[in-house]
Amino acid sequence: MGATTALADTQSTPAAAGSLQPAVSIIIDDLGNQQRSGLRAIDLPGPVTYAILPHRPFTRLLARHAHRQNKEVMIHLPMEAETGAALGPGGAGARHGRATVQNRGAPEFRGGTPRRGLQQPHG
Repeated sequence: MGATTALADTQSTPAAAGSLQPAVSIIIDDLGNQQRSGLRAIDLPGPVTYAILPHRPFTRLLARHAHRQNKEVMIHLPMEAETGAALGPGGAGARHGRATVQNRGAPEFRGGTPRRGLQQPHG
């Protein structure tokens, strides 16, 4: 397991000054390759966020299922590793511009599946 950077849209949940409380966020990532285990993960109770890989066999199905379950969805965007390891489908590297990075995974997340942010694993 590696470290993770998660960028979320915080504008829709402003905190009043002085009202910050300790919180724990649970993000289950690497969804998109397996239908059955992905659906089981999304059906877990409670406020869990799901980081779904773009361009995988079950990306669209799992993103829509999570949305129907009122769960938060993030795009799990593979980024170029310093080791030079292969990116895989939908990955972005140093040669990609900002617009390319921002649009990765967009086809699967269009059509009524809101996404809350971008989750990027450190490789």
